[in-house]
Amino acid sequence: MNIKRLALGLTALTFAIVLAGCETEDDNKIAKAIQCLDEISGSGTSAEEDAKDCYDEVDGVDSADASYIRCVAIFNMRGKFTSNFITAFQALEDTEGSTNNTNIEMMSEIAFFGVDSQTDNSATDDADEVFSECEDADSPGHVMLAAVTQVGTVIAAVAGGTSAGALDGALGGLSGADEAEIGEAAQTAWDNYCDGSSTDNNEFCAALEDAGADDGLSAEALGAALAAELQSNN
Repeated sequence: MNIKRLALGLTALTFAIVLAGCETEDDNKIAKAIQCLDEISGSGTSAEEDAKDCYDEVDGVDSADASYIRCVAIFNMRGKFTSNFITAFQALEDTEGSTNNTNIEMMSEIAFFGVDSQTDNSATDDADEVFSECEDADSPGHVMLAAVTQVGTVIAAVAGGTSAGALDGALGGLSGADEAEIGEAAQTAWDNYCDGSSTDNNEFCAALEDAGADDGLSAEALGAALAAELQSNN
């Protein structure tokens, strides 16, 4: 995945809107939201509040461009910014390292935990929404991030946090219900992103494949297998 191409997505979208002439009300909302996201600086509470404003700019707008903005804004509202994306993609493409540690590190960067301070949404609700919006935006890079976020968020709920140590530690004491939740998230990630694409240079999809995401396992069986896969080299 080309990280620069992902980072330039909003810029390309801006040019597309300009070339279209910004003739409709929805186009104007999208243009304002793009500018809003571009002007977010740094991280922390203030940046997260700014991201909520950007998200609200396209409220009610139903288009791939609006979904792209919501996709990015939800990550930002959750405190996940460009630095987190870059670290996650670098881990994803680190084919020289351990698949297991790499995936845990990647999840720790972009998993959600706790209540969203901007919307009061739960972590799992936000993870589900960000995946849906990124998918509707037809942005493969962000769909990949959202797929990892979905799985990592379920594990984080069990772990009580998103640090790599907490995520790794939680994998050894999962209940059947926990495994089923992880399996459901993993199956969604496989079906909507990984299936049909090469896993050679994608350690997250490779881990799902090795766990049996393409084998028709039950959610609980897949969750248990993925937990074991993520732990196997630790």
